Amino acid sequence: MRKSLQFALAILLCTCTTELFAAVKPAPTPPAPVKQKTEKEKQEEAYQKILSDDGFKFPGMGKAYRDPFTAVKKKAKKEPIKTTDDGHKEDLDDFYTKLKNKQKVVDKLLKEGRYAQAIELCTKAIEEIKNKKYGGKPFSHNSRDETLKKVIKVYERFLNRKKSAEYHKRRKEVQAEFAGLQIAIQGIVWSYDRRAAIINGLSYRELELMRGLEAKIPPIQIIAIERKSIIFLYKGYKVELKMRQSQQGK
Repeated sequence: MRKSLQFALAILLCTCTTELFAAVKPAPTPPAPVKQKTEKEKQEEAYQKILSDDGFKFPGMGKAYRDPFTAVKKKAKKEPIKTTDDGHKEDLDDFYTKLKNKQKVVDKLLKEGRYAQAIELCTKAIEEIKNKKYGGKPFSHNSRDETLKKVIKVYERFLNRKKSAEYHKRRKEVQAEFAGLQIAIQGIVWSYDRRAAIINGLSYRELELMRGLEAKIPPIQIIAIERKSIIFLYKGYKVELKMRQSQQGK
């Protein structure tokens, strides 16, 4: 009887102890303080975000590398605008190709010395570009269309080639006119400290104006005296005149 009572008391004591421990809850753990990121860590995080774009992948990192200083976003290709001329629509790329072919012809004419034909062709090409309607709008140097930018470059090349052709054409005419003035070189005295020449029986030095010319002849200046030739300035163009082989001496 006593043992049964002791056993019952032991069970009751264990039950009360268990309930007591279950009722007591442990105090919650306080949250850890949030560590503030330094400025260097923020910059590194921003840089790693840039590296996550499509590009080169570092070995073992699994992330793509893209240089933030040289990376350029690819622009979407735009459809070339259409040009309208007398009611007909023509693709601007074809128009650019035609201009390039005309430019090649102009270059060939300049190489052959056919300056008048080159000037005529350049003038027609320039007028054609200026009179063309681009998407219903007149020609403009401020267009953003990529193909039209190429047309603008060809337009500027035609302008430059026209100026070059006009210069060489005029120079050729002046040289032919100078050759008809019957200017003869009788002798040249040339040294490092003294240079002189005898032209039409008169003595001259560099930078002097020729004397004894007719009143209708524009001024002729002697620019430079070389060993076997003299360079004159006539009507704004330099003209070189060489001595005859029989007058050069030994």
